[in-house]
Amino acid sequence: MNRTRVLGFKIFTVLVAPILFFALAEVGLRVVGFGYNTAVFVEERGIVRSNWPFTFKYFPWSMARPMQPLQFKAEKDPGTLRIFVLGGSAAQGFPEEEFGMAGQLQVMLEQVYPDRKIEVINAAITAVNSHVVLPVAKACLEYDPDFLAVYVGNNEVVGPHGAGTVFSSFNKSLFFIRASDSVKSLRLYQLLVMLSGSHKSPTGTWKGMEFFLENTIYADDERLETIYNHFASNLADLMDAADEEACPVLLSTVGVNLLDNPPFASRKPNHAETEYLRGQNLLKEGKTAEAQLAFRNARDWDGLRFRADENINGAIREVAARNPGKVTLIDSEQRFSEKDLSPVGVPGDVLFYDHVHLSFAGNYVVARSMAEAVIEKTGSSPRPVPSQEGVASLLAFSKWDQLQIAKKLTEQLLNKAPFTNQWNHRNKQLSRKRETRKIILESGADSMEETRKLYVRVLDEKPEDHLFKRRLGRLLSDMGDHEAARTLLLEVVDDFPGNHEALMELSHMSAALEDVDHA
Repeated sequence: MNRTRVLGFKIFTVLVAPILFFALAEVGLRVVGFGYNTAVFVEERGIVRSNWPFTFKYFPWSMARPMQPLQFKAEKDPGTLRIFVLGGSAAQGFPEEEFGMAGQLQVMLEQVYPDRKIEVINAAITAVNSHVVLPVAKACLEYDPDFLAVYVGNNEVVGPHGAGTVFSSFNKSLFFIRASDSVKSLRLYQLLVMLSGSHKSPTGTWKGMEFFLENTIYADDERLETIYNHFASNLADLMDAADEEACPVLLSTVGVNLLDNPPFASRKPNHAETEYLRGQNLLKEGKTAEAQLAFRNARDWDGLRFRADENINGAIREVAARNPGKVTLIDSEQRFSEKDLSPVGVPGDVLFYDHVHLSFAGNYVVARSMAEAVIEKTGSSPRPVPSQEGVASLLAFSKWDQLQIAKKLTEQLLNKAPFTNQWNHRNKQLSRKRETRKIILESGADSMEETRKLYVRVLDEKPEDHLFKRRLGRLLSDMGDHEAARTLLLEVVDDFPGNHEALMELSHMSAALEDVDHA
């Protein structure tokens, strides 16, 4: 055997044969149906739906955060204005997405353009950061959007691949991060994950912010610089991808609760809680400018980095400045600090339910800025943008809805760590419970019946709105009419197969009716 043949044999043995083996094994696993599809969306008969296993690439299976159930036509109807909203839970609209920026932007634009079909598609996902938002944006760009609206930045440290995360390892190489995420789409990788048991989280199921109590990252941590660079690179790549599809981007800075949300973790030096209390005292002394700086320092020195800091918003502004004409900057952080919204120039509980999640009023501010940017880009506006009160009416935002939000916040989120570690937690919870009791007194049987009539009227106008049907179902269940609630949820499931949230609610309704087999 001559040298050429020997070399060829070695190359085949060492390189080609293993590649062929793994390729055949991958094809074989797909043929037999093993594993899961990691695409952002799945398409069937011209209908696109969110693909809930997509986030298995970024979270252990037992605590993966799926995209909210959504569906839309692969080819939009002529004249349709299609906008995708991208980001984490603040963009998604937690605690009730119907009243978030996407829902509000939808009804605003429907009023502004009564003769156009409006599609504001909420593709935001709880607990994700720019490492996840970038592939979601690229998937959205395949469906002819007129705009991408991006509100991201709170989870860069604690989300996937962040230095303070519990979901995946931190790595300085952005290339390695993206390559590893791509490998996770392989069925062979998924097989190895199952065999090793690493698809299960050692901490159990989803526990929210409690996960991160031991993962403090302070302002002098050198890993933060890498995180800021990754964030800027992901945003820049998102802008380039949108530019290739000639899709304008509405890019927002990220507001956070500075006035009424003390830091979660402090240490010496640069003790965040001390700086926060100094800010409170400076306000009492009328030293507003100094107080504003102290509150910003308290945010940036916080060891549990659940809030976008100065560097995150700086990166957003810089990316927008480098892409004039392609990107419209929505400076929400600056807007929240203006006197008409925050009299002392420090945003607080009026605009936020907690540390970052926007209240109805806060979401209105962001959505209105986005609507105005859309109007400016499209060049026509037959009607004015409705007021906050008008949007609330269009969305049927009732006392009962306010009660559901208050209960969810008080009983499910804010009574757990790290909120329980905040120095003013007890007094704030007492205040929240008093407010909840007040809403309960104002939401008696007559009020619930009025809300039901309001919901029915709105549903008559939007009979295909699955979110609204689910809302009405929850209301009817609260009123004791479980059968009517189940009928509505059956309609949702029939129209929207695979809607995991509707199926869960349907299971609860069936259990309440003692129909165990159906549940």
